Amino acid sequence: NTEASTDPSCTDDEDNDGDGWTDKDDPDCDITGQAEQGFGVTECNDGINNDGDVGEEEDENGDPQVVELTDSTDPECADAKDNDEDGVTKKTRCSDLHDNDGDGWVDDDDPDCDNHNREAGWTGGACNDGLDNDGDSFVDSEDVGCLSGGDANETDYEDDSCEDGDDNDGDGWTDAEDPDCLFGTAEDDTFFGLSECNDGIDNPDEDGDLDEDIDGQDRDCKSALDNAENRIPSGSCNDGEDNDNDGWFDEADPDCANSGEAGLSLTACNDGIDNDGDGFADADDPQCSGGVQTTEAAGGSDCDDGIDNDGDSWTDSDDSGCRAGLDEGDGDITECNDGIDNDGDSLIDVDDEHCHFAGDVSELTYDQCADALDNDGDGWVDMDDADCTKSSISYERGFGEGRCADNLDNDGDGFVDGEDDGCTNSEDEWEEEFDQCTDGIDNDSDGWLDALDPDCGRDTVLEDGSISVAECNDGDDNDGDGLTDIEDPDCNSAWDNGEATAEAGEPRPVDIDYAPILEKWGEDEDGYSIHYLNAGTYQQNPANDEEYWSLPQEWLSGYAIAKYGAEEFDVLPNDFLYVGADATNPDPDGYAAAAESVASTYSAYAEELQRAGFMAAPKGIGTNGRTIDIDGEETPLLFDFKIEDNAWRPIDLATAGLDNWIEAHHSWVRIKDGAEFEKGGSVEGDFQIYLAGFESASNLVVRGSFSVPSLRDDPWGYGVLEDELREKNNTTVCEY
Repeated sequence: NTEASTDPSCTDDEDNDGDGWTDKDDPDCDITGQAEQGFGVTECNDGINNDGDVGEEEDENGDPQVVELTDSTDPECADAKDNDEDGVTKKTRCSDLHDNDGDGWVDDDDPDCDNHNREAGWTGGACNDGLDNDGDSFVDSEDVGCLSGGDANETDYEDDSCEDGDDNDGDGWTDAEDPDCLFGTAEDDTFFGLSECNDGIDNPDEDGDLDEDIDGQDRDCKSALDNAENRIPSGSCNDGEDNDNDGWFDEADPDCANSGEAGLSLTACNDGIDNDGDGFADADDPQCSGGVQTTEAAGGSDCDDGIDNDGDSWTDSDDSGCRAGLDEGDGDITECNDGIDNDGDSLIDVDDEHCHFAGDVSELTYDQCADALDNDGDGWVDMDDADCTKSSISYERGFGEGRCADNLDNDGDGFVDGEDDGCTNSEDEWEEEFDQCTDGIDNDSDGWLDALDPDCGRDTVLEDGSISVAECNDGDDNDGDGLTDIEDPDCNSAWDNGEATAEAGEPRPVDIDYAPILEKWGEDEDGYSIHYLNAGTYQQNPANDEEYWSLPQEWLSGYAIAKYGAEEFDVLPNDFLYVGADATNPDPDGYAAAAESVASTYSAYAEELQRAGFMAAPKGIGTNGRTIDIDGEETPLLFDFKIEDNAWRPIDLATAGLDNWIEAHHSWVRIKDGAEFEKGGSVEGDFQIYLAGFESASNLVVRGSFSVPSLRDDPWGYGVLEDELREKNNTTVCEY
């Protein structure tokens, strides 16, 4: 055994380095075997009067004199780790009451705070790996079998011996300090003898000397996992020696990621246990490439070659894939493994001192969501900033997308985002100081208020009477019964288009121009307008599957035919799917979920059709970058559906129409923005057309693009006879 002890300068009640802090109050003494070495980096341990405050004390003659208040003499310094001398302590990620890394553990319960003094991500232990290791449907912090994130066993405890505050097995260690509670399910000496600091023996140093202190009573045992009861020399991480008898030395020892060699830890390759039952434990197990490895199973073939095989800047055991017993390229992508400078300090991933290994989830060192500063300059501070409420990682990341976080003056009052009195926080939907759609007032006096008024079905805060097309919201007594709109008992809502009591008959289309359809459909087409080929399409009455409703001519936009061999192909009409949402009780989230379900179903259908047709093409010309597997080969997706949920249209009580229906399209023509539909003008675009040959019972997909540099007159074209006659007879067309 080696001789180990806390350095004498950390136990002599003297300020040996003149920084004002003594023994355990000096951060230098937090590191095993290190002596008091001088000033540190925090404002309360840097020898500088950072806040410029002064005090008064008597000199040797008893006369008052002014003195600067610096570090330990400044009453506003809570301790040497305090990084703000003015009394507002900048909270660290281990003292901010936040789960900064999203692993479910906060501050001292997070093992990262022991290892790195900051919450950094998953450690790979059973209670901090994001997995349900014992199959009880509870994970990590939600599992009662986990006392803390450092617990190495998720299995529920047999009794309360690990939570009763007693040393039930008399080994000097209590509850979560006892290896029995970390690796087992009761404080019962099952893991007694695992280390020198939990074996009941006063272990001698290399000279055979004893200090008569045993295990937990020995001041040199910082935990029950310490495997050297005596002094570990300073510099234990660069002396080529296994100072703590855990089988690992220097950089291969997990302890050296934070301080000096200190003993066993909770990772599978450094816990003193033969976890895979092959007769070898930890460093003796040929499948352990380093003490940080979280499994004794063999790592990938590229985890012991000294090469960064996946190009993520991390090598071998520092790579999250290798730590999990996989190849380097199989690890999760995190902020310390994504090639991005996430915290804006010009250092990326392995070069950022706050990234300890590839699995750390954040590059930031402290909690920007608890420092009373607007770190990203968006006008919002701490928990008023949506960045802090929507992410488990405590960064303020900049401007957002909402009207109160987009750096725009949306209501034209001269004030932006946080400066606008209409914004209470960055998640506010509107910059206006009023919202007529939630104030309980019928602002336009049409009888309908707030969510019951069609005006409020738009993206607006105005209830202004601008939408008044349905019979129950037009101000007229349409059925002559002396009752108008909301006063008429036959009006079920403002969207009801029949004031008269009548039996349901053939649906009739109503021209409700709430917004340009083509403009809405083209919003996500990235510089194109889209025109669906929907001639021949129809809706099926949801209440009677034998009744079909044809769409009015005004809603139809195109048709296509093709010939292949002797077979003629016709374009297939698109599908309509009825949602059935309640117009009187809108549920936008439910409607969105229905649309997402339809999109998922049709996405799978598209892949199935392509596999059945063995469609293949060179990489780079697929749909939205998606690929599928055909006959063992990765193949670009050449066929897809476009889903239009029509959620922007207010739902009325009529079943027929476009509202309350989701459309699944497979045939379209897209026109690139900037097209000039005139003689000499240019037009570009692309298309997908899905056709069916009924005699051969086969389908055909045609995809392509077109570019017309100069449009010409069509010599075969002719005018519309109806239009020519109306013009000749000066006839006015009846408008809807």
